[in-house]
Amino acid sequence: MGHINVLKTYLSKYPSINYIPIVVFLSKSDIKVKTTHDIINSRQLIHTIKKYNEINIEKREKEDIYKIINDANLVDTYDKTEHIKSIKKLIQRRKSDIQDNKCPQCGGRLVLRNGEYGEFLGCTSYPRCKFINKI
Repeated sequence: MGHINVLKTYLSKYPSINYIPIVVFLSKSDIKVKTTHDIINSRQLIHTIKKYNEINIEKREKEDIYKIINDANLVDTYDKTEHIKSIKKLIQRRKSDIQDNKCPQCGGRLVLRNGEYGEFLGCTSYPRCKFINKI
């Protein structure tokens, strides 16, 4: 998990910390991957945190860790405005590709298919590429 690795880098002077990854979604989502980590809806966050009740750092360490993380957050490592622009550009390119019947994942051709839940656009590179777009 990328975020855990970043934390381990920043907090390298605390090698004995037990990191517990929790992935939180803001809306209801169906998780289609099997994992041993907690992947939850935001309403479940407090309950999930409380199930980990083992104290493995002292108060002084906790304060130092908080300061390290907080100091790291004060410096922006990227321009947020540019980041948002690039995401919007990617979304627009994806929409454009789909309109041109081009798969946004692999560049293959999209064709109209009919499945159990109705019509959809599917990639001709299936099963290598599993991109679909519901119509």
